[in-house]
Amino acid sequence: MTQFLIRCSQIIGDLIFKLKKTSLWLLVTKKMYLSLFPALLFTSCLKDNFEFDKMKDGGWSPELAMPLAHTSMSIQDLMRSESDSGNLVLDSSLFCTLIYSGTAATLSSNDMISLPDQSFQAAAQLTSALANIINTHGSLSVSFEQVTDLAFPGGIALDSMTYKSGQMWMNMNMRIPADVQLTITIPSATLNGVVYTSSHLFHYNGTLPVTQNVAVDLSGYRFDLSDNGVAKNKLRVKFDLDITHTGTTITSNHRLNMNCNLNGYKFSSIYGYFGQQSFISDYDTINITLFNSLDAFSTFTIAKPEIRISFNNSIGVPVRANVVNMKGVDGDFSDLIVAQGFPNPLPVISPNFNQIGQTLSGEFIMNSNNSNVKQLISAKPKYLMTRIESTINPNGNTGMNFMTDSSKISIDVEVKLPLHGTAENFVLRDTIDFNYNHLQNVQSMTIRTFIKNGFPFDADWQVYFTDYNYQLLDSLVTTGGMFMPSATVNMNNGKVKEPSTAMHDNSLDRNRILKIMNAKYMIIKAKAATYQNGAVNVKIYGDYKFDVNLGVIAKVNL
Repeated sequence: MTQFLIRCSQIIGDLIFKLKKTSLWLLVTKKMYLSLFPALLFTSCLKDNFEFDKMKDGGWSPELAMPLAHTSMSIQDLMRSESDSGNLVLDSSLFCTLIYSGTAATLSSNDMISLPDQSFQAAAQLTSALANIINTHGSLSVSFEQVTDLAFPGGIALDSMTYKSGQMWMNMNMRIPADVQLTITIPSATLNGVVYTSSHLFHYNGTLPVTQNVAVDLSGYRFDLSDNGVAKNKLRVKFDLDITHTGTTITSNHRLNMNCNLNGYKFSSIYGYFGQQSFISDYDTINITLFNSLDAFSTFTIAKPEIRISFNNSIGVPVRANVVNMKGVDGDFSDLIVAQGFPNPLPVISPNFNQIGQTLSGEFIMNSNNSNVKQLISAKPKYLMTRIESTINPNGNTGMNFMTDSSKISIDVEVKLPLHGTAENFVLRDTIDFNYNHLQNVQSMTIRTFIKNGFPFDADWQVYFTDYNYQLLDSLVTTGGMFMPSATVNMNNGKVKEPSTAMHDNSLDRNRILKIMNAKYMIIKAKAATYQNGAVNVKIYGDYKFDVNLGVIAKVNL
C-alpha cells in the first residue's frame, strides 16, 4: 500500500502545485483520468491494511473514495426555528414537548390606580374677638384645623397610603400685620411613626402679605386618609399661630392663607376601595412556529395537546376575568377556528389581608376532554390569539382593597404540544457549507448518499446546491427523490426500536458540474411522514437522530 502511494506521488508531483488549493490529491488511472482523493488519507489516520478493492463491494470504482459532507440532525436541530417563540422540553425519559407561551393580560397597580395631583387651600381667619385680644394684650396663641376632601376618579375611596415618592408644595401668605410664629401639623402624615410638623417665622415689616414657600419630600410618609377611621379621602391640617403685636391694629379681616399641592406622587402601598373598573387587553399573539413550514396539504395531529390558562395575582382586590376571544388564525390572520371550553369567568384568586405581599396562583387546563383544543391544533394555526377582559370589584364595594407598588395580576396562556401523534407531508432541512469549488477539470462525478434514520419518519430526500444568496444552482436528484424508510416502531408505545438505513448514488456530468462550480451551500431537504404514512401515533425522543453522509467519486481530465 505504501509503495503504491509513493509511486503515484512521483507520477503527479509536477501537478500537485496546481491542485493542492482544493485540499485534494490525485491518483492517475491507465486512461489518464485523475480521481480525487482526500489529503486525509495520507495522514496517520490511514490504516496500513486499507484496500481499494473493498470499495467495489459498494459499487464504487477503485479510482476514488472521498467524503463530501456529513450532517447529524437530532430533534433539537430540526426544531431550531422553534427558538423564536417555542421551547423544546425533554422530560427524564427524553420525551419531547413543544411549549409556546404568551401573556394574555397584565394589570399592574399603576394600571388600576392612577392618582392625580391634588391641590387645596387652607385658611386661618381671625375673628373680631381674637383681634381684640391681640390689640389689648399684645399677643395671642391660637389654633385652627381644617379637613380637606381629596378628589379621586372612578369612585376611589382611600383609607390610607404610603408614599414611594412625591412632593408637597406649600405657599403661605401671612396677611396679619404682626410677628407670627406658625407651626403646621398634619396629624395623619407620619414618617417612621413621627407626625409631620414644621415651624415658620413671619416678621411684619410694614408690607403685606409676608410669604414663604416650602417643599416637602413625601418619600416614606404614610397618610391616614380615614380621619381617625370615620371617613375616606380626608386630609386634616392644623395651624398653631403665636401672634405678637407690633403696633398696627389687628382686625377680623386679617388671616393666613395657604395653597397646598401634592404632586408627582407614587405609592408603595395603598388601602381603601379602588372602584369598579373594567380593562380589556389587546390581543396576545402566540406564534406557533411548528406550523410555519407546513403547507396547506400537510396533515398534523397531536394526540394530547393542551392549552393552559394560568393566573398569578398579588392584588388584594376581587377580580373577574373573562376570555373575550381565543382563536387560531393562519399566516394572514384569517380565522381558522374559535377555541371553546374555557370557563367564564376564569377562576382568579385574590389574596386577603393575611396574604399581603404574596402571589396566589391558579390555572385551568383545556384538553381533549373539556374543550375543542385537539381540533384547534389540527387546524395548524400559525398564531393563537387571546383577548381578556378583567373587572375589579365586580360586585361593588364589598370590603377593603389593598395593593403595593409591585402588585399585579397576570393571565398567561401556554400551548403545550407533546410530540406524540402523526404527520404527513412535513419538511425537514439542513444547510451545509459547500467548499469544493475548484472543479474546472472534473469531467464527471458520482455522489453517494448514505442515510441512517433513527426517527419514525419515512422521507424523500433531495440535495440542493445554492450560491451565497441561496439561489438554486442545481439539485442532486433530477427525478423523484432519495427514499429513506422509517426506523422500526414499537406499535405498543410508539417508540423507535431500531434505526433504518438507505443508500443512493447520483451521477453528475460535465454540464451539471459547471452549474455547481460557484456553489456555496448544500441544502439537504426531505418531505416526510410519520410511520406507516401517518397511520400510527409515534413519539419523539431527544436521542433520535438522522445521520446523512455524502461521498464522491470524480474523474478529472488533464
